[in-house]
Amino acid sequence: MEFWGQKWMYKLCVCLLGLVSQAADVRVERTEVPGGGELVTYFRTVMDPASGASEVPLVSILRDTMGDANPENDQLRNVWAFTYTRPSVFKRLAASVPFLYERMGRSSGNGAPPPIVDIAAAGKGTIPRLASNLAQTNAFDPLGMPYRATTRAYRSRAAEYRTMQIWRTLDVLSTDGADSHGLTESELTEVRGRVLLARRLFGGWVRSRYMAPAWNRFETASTEDRGRNWEMLRQRAEENRLYFQPLDRNGRPAFAIVWFDRALAGSGGRFDSKFLDISDPFRDPRLERWTEYSETWQLDGSGSPVSPGTDGASPAEMIPLALYALDHPKVPLVLIDFRDPGKPWRREAAKRAADDIATGVLGWTGYGNLSYLAAKTSWSFVHRRHGGALDRSARLRAYVQLRQTLISDTHMDAALRRDLSARLERFGLNPFDNASHAEQDIARRQYQALIAKARAGGLAASLADQRNREVGPLVHRPSVRLARKVATAVTLGAYRHRDPQTTELLALVDRRRRVHWHMRYLEGVLAAGPRPEVVADMRAVRHSMDELTALSAENTELRNEVAQLVSAIMARSDEATRAECRRCLSRLADVR
Repeated sequence: MEFWGQKWMYKLCVCLLGLVSQAADVRVERTEVPGGGELVTYFRTVMDPASGASEVPLVSILRDTMGDANPENDQLRNVWAFTYTRPSVFKRLAASVPFLYERMGRSSGNGAPPPIVDIAAAGKGTIPRLASNLAQTNAFDPLGMPYRATTRAYRSRAAEYRTMQIWRTLDVLSTDGADSHGLTESELTEVRGRVLLARRLFGGWVRSRYMAPAWNRFETASTEDRGRNWEMLRQRAEENRLYFQPLDRNGRPAFAIVWFDRALAGSGGRFDSKFLDISDPFRDPRLERWTEYSETWQLDGSGSPVSPGTDGASPAEMIPLALYALDHPKVPLVLIDFRDPGKPWRREAAKRAADDIATGVLGWTGYGNLSYLAAKTSWSFVHRRHGGALDRSARLRAYVQLRQTLISDTHMDAALRRDLSARLERFGLNPFDNASHAEQDIARRQYQALIAKARAGGLAASLADQRNREVGPLVHRPSVRLARKVATAVTLGAYRHRDPQTTELLALVDRRRRVHWHMRYLEGVLAAGPRPEVVADMRAVRHSMDELTALSAENTELRNEVAQLVSAIMARSDEATRAECRRCLSRLADVR
């Protein structure tokens, strides 16, 4: 059964089975926004059973260009996921019902969607979320079980719904073609890192320089998980006389199906379910009378799949047993059990019910109950060591990825896609969630609403308001800004100070953005490797040093930061670059 060991045989079997699922490249559209901005929108082709292939807008990113073509003063702003809706009152009420693990109703999606994150001000939502957590523990929890259970149920589902949209956004931005005529590679990496950290309470306070390392670490960990799970699942399948079939996604093996030869049904024999997490198929009478989806393969004398027409090949009816997510940490995650479609749902619902009982009903909230925290931590450690899937965010990611694969894959067999889609749709556990076909309609409507808002000047006003927040630290003392924030809070937002968008103030914003752009570039050069002349274009490095020298002439604190950056580059560079660095440091000293 070691037929997967040879690369040529793997490719032959993939072509034979017709299951290579390559995610279609996204299409990028750029729309000019009045007020000096542009909207970068990502479209993906989806497969509709009724109308066939069609395009759906999934993600938009607002870039503030200040009305010019200079990329050095551009600022990325809001990121929208068009499947993210403002829930109706009915959905909000349903989300407040404890232990209700079903989709409820359908969102209208008639208006523009709420943004997932503001790239330039990602930390502005941290304080409200922190205040919400404190209000939950200090105000609602002491009121008793009914208040505690309902409020925690609502907040948990709202957070989970947002996390689903974050994974969907990252899925789109990681697809082949995401950097085509849209964002630059550095901008795209910053957006990915910022959206990834948006899942964390204090993720918005992480500085921009750490976005690329955060994303790279995540990608590296995902690659390691896929490789480990691929080999683990392949070996376990072959040891148990099963057939391992990978499903490529965007050039990566994100999923796999384990198949069973129907001729072996009822044959008995040894079966080890470790890491496979399915029941014994050799003693399962359901497989002897199987009437659901199956495929006919050609097998040679040793039981290896071969192409049709191969001498000595014989047909075999293959039954799918389970579909696994390979991106999941530690072990492959069963997303679909073909013999027991409700098993993944029951398992996930049981995990959520246990959490809801502990926190909502019993009031055990971790640090508020140290005995419970110690017991849960110990149990989680042991369960993870034995391959337990305890990371809810990782499970959500696998669910979202498979859902996106099934609607966008143009190579998968249509009957298999329909079967998988029908089974996966039963997995909806969140009242805020919408069915897959409904999300496509919602995405189109919300995209049109956002475009209409841009044409009506709504995004121009948003750009002006965001620039106004950039002006404040440049022209007002901290005490003045604090007093104005207090006044805004006291008046419940009725009072908001706005500086006039004069040419002088816009010039200050332009200068500040250019400084940050060049500093981020030099910091990225230092982080890329020990020798700047090897990892970067030294003409661009010299240009950034010259620009920063000129831009920091009137700011002592900024000159010190620039001098530290230049000194760090000089310490790692060759003689020619060190000469340029000394010249730059001399100019900075002359300004003093």
